This record gives sequence, structure tokens and C-alpha cells, in this order.
Amino acid sequence: MARVLINEQIVADEVWLYDENGAELNLVSRVAALARARESGCDFVQDEVFSSPPRCHLVPRGSAAGLAARAERIAAGGPPKEIRVGTAMGTHDVETRCRQAAGLLDKGYTVKLTARLSKAERANPAKARALLEGLARDLAEEGRVERKPFGESGALSMLLAPRD
Repeated sequence: MARVLINEQIVADEVWLYDENGAELNLVSRVAALARARESGCDFVQDEVFSSPPRCHLVPRGSAAGLAARAERIAAGGPPKEIRVGTAMGTHDVETRCRQAAGLLDKGYTVKLTARLSKAERANPAKARALLEGLARDLAEEGRVERKPFGESGALSMLLAPRD
């Protein structure tokens, strides 16, 4: 798992420095890069661990820790976060679950949307499939469909992965 190095954790003598917009600044010393980061109110983050000199960029202060946590979560994989919905739920409740899923996708988690089926719906799960596909359309900006709706023991599920 790749570890993201931030500010004083970076030990290379010289680094390739990129600004907040991705424009290359130059090959500079670590001390000069840290000073520039402090001047502009940014964090100094190492992108590539195995390059020499390493590639580093400036990011808004505080977002570097979030980037590091997201990179670790994505590298670790782990089980998806599950959000359960039902065809009998009100529209407000479905919108709330949609917002929850969007927040999890923004944080880098894979989300498993599960629509529980009543005994009558198990024979014809079209309404549940339409609900899941509608949620996937609403979450198109935050995530992509990793696995289309599939049946599993009285439920219909769909996997969404965060956009890269």
C-alpha cells in the first residue's frame, strides 16, 4: 500500500514541484518547497515514492490528509458500504439514501445499493431494478456502476465505485 508523505515527512533533498493547478514550477530543494508551501498556505505532498527526485505538489491546507486517507482506502479495498432501500420507501427517504451514497463515494468508498424485495416482488423485481437504476443515474457524477443489479437472497443489489 502506497503511503502519502506530507510536509516534513518528505526527506528527499530535491523535488520536482508542481503548484495547486498542476503547473510545473521547477526542480527545487525540499526546504524551498516547504517555504513556498507555507507562504501560499498549502500542504506539500509527495506524489511518487519511487522516482528520483520525487514528484511533489502543493494542495490546499488540510486536504492532504483527506487525500492520504482516500488513497489508503482505495488501495486497501475492503468490503463495500451497504445502503438499503425499499420500493415502498417515500421519495424523501430515497433522496436521503442517495445523499448518503454520494458522500461515501466522494470519500472513496465502494457502495453496495440493496433493494429488499417482498415475497410478491420476488416474482417480478422490475420496480426494484428501476429504483436501483434511478439511483445509479442520480449518482453518475460521484460514481460509476461497477456491477449491474444482481439478485441475492430476497434482494436486488448493485455495486457503485467512486469516479477516478
